[in-house]
Amino acid sequence: MFHWRCSFLAIASWFSHLWSNDTANFIALPVNTNGPFSAGFCSWLCIFSCNSLHFLLAKNTYLDITPKNYVVNPSFEDQDRTMWTIIYRNGTSPHTDYLKKAADAKSGNYSLHFYSSEAVDFQVEQTITGLEPGYYDLSMFLQGGDASDAEIYLYAKTGGKEYRAAAAVNGWLNWSHPEIHDIYIGDGTVTIGASIKANGGAWGTLDDFQLYRTK
Repeated sequence: MFHWRCSFLAIASWFSHLWSNDTANFIALPVNTNGPFSAGFCSWLCIFSCNSLHFLLAKNTYLDITPKNYVVNPSFEDQDRTMWTIIYRNGTSPHTDYLKKAADAKSGNYSLHFYSSEAVDFQVEQTITGLEPGYYDLSMFLQGGDASDAEIYLYAKTGGKEYRAAAAVNGWLNWSHPEIHDIYIGDGTVTIGASIKANGGAWGTLDDFQLYRTK
């Protein structure tokens, strides 16, 4: 990888040369270099940085820009799940498990499964530290059913403020994708998680939590 600083004139000249010789083999995209990203295989990759405008140029490849996910073990695939805390509320007995069943997971083989013939009432959360100050987005995936009387939401707590996004279950594999945008993290620490409260008989799985910096 190359990281070059140059003038707008130099970029224009370089792009003109590339497009005049091999137009179909190049992709140019503006990128936010304040946050980490990953890219698939390519024959070469360059980041051009000019003032506050950044361009990423790749040759001979499909380029997939993926922001860094700061959630540890976000889809429960690793056997060490001590970073996750599950709290059962209002005297309920444990009614979750890490289910190994790809058909019930959004990705991979594992998901966090819940079911109780009595009340469902728990929260699952993770505290993340060492983040750069800035704005972040949070999301997760959720599917399930038989929750006629439910209060379900995704949340983030940081700096004495709580952010929430409501969610619901609408049947097997009808994945809902609640998102919270523009979470400001100033002190580097955030607690993210999901709260599930529902009637007896409700069931479902949670998977693929994601927290990434946007600006």
